[in-house]
Amino acid sequence: MADWYVAGGSMNLLSRTETAIFIRRCYEHTRKGFVFNLLEGREREGEFAYWQSREVRELLRPLGARVEIVTGYPEGDMTVILM
Repeated sequence: MADWYVAGGSMNLLSRTETAIFIRRCYEHTRKGFVFNLLEGREREGEFAYWQSREVRELLRPLGARVEIVTGYPEGDMTVILM
């Protein structure tokens, strides 16, 4: 257990299923929260996984956590804060 987990770029090559498992496992092992970033945009063919804010919110809904999403800090990235 840890108070917080922070992950940067860790999920850019994972499938959507793998990303969901990664997030759930990290969040379940925190006392306070989990902060991570994802690539923002429409899913496209290639190596990297892209997400839209609404997709992330839907993915995280079952966790029952408070979700904050920060975008536009460079274009194409989003930071997600679960508490």
